[in-house]
Amino acid sequence: MVHIPVIKVRLEDSRIVPASRDKSVTLKDQDAVVAPVPGPASPKSFAISSPVVGDNLSIFFTKNQITVNTVNAVVRGSSPSVNFSLKYGPDRSQTGYAMAASIDCSNTTSGNVISTFNQNIIPKNNFIWLVINSVTGTVNELAVSIDFS
Repeated sequence: MVHIPVIKVRLEDSRIVPASRDKSVTLKDQDAVVAPVPGPASPKSFAISSPVVGDNLSIFFTKNQITVNTVNAVVRGSSPSVNFSLKYGPDRSQTGYAMAASIDCSNTTSGNVISTFNQNIIPKNNFIWLVINSVTGTVNELAVSIDFS
């Protein structure tokens, strides 16, 4: 038997409010159960269709400090190759700091695995984003997955 932590809530005037702090699950009239309890939502994965130079994509916001372990990237297309940067910073309108200044991806099968970074410890309350630096060949898709703890 697998134990899945749950949060017990109660519906009150169309609002969801905590019903109790215990871990038991008892359903009554207007109770609802939400499961599982969210933890670090790693990995974060996304894909960009037909990326072009200058694409600038927000990926996620770090509510807590994270440590980036690996980045996996794969491309699809005809002789595709993409160079991109991963950046972070508390202000999305600014240039940001380099998590990975230059990642080359031309692997169309198992992908590229990146485990060396300019900075892999990202402070809490920071945005993480991707910037496309160059594209060669025909690139139908760039898929990236960021694993962190």
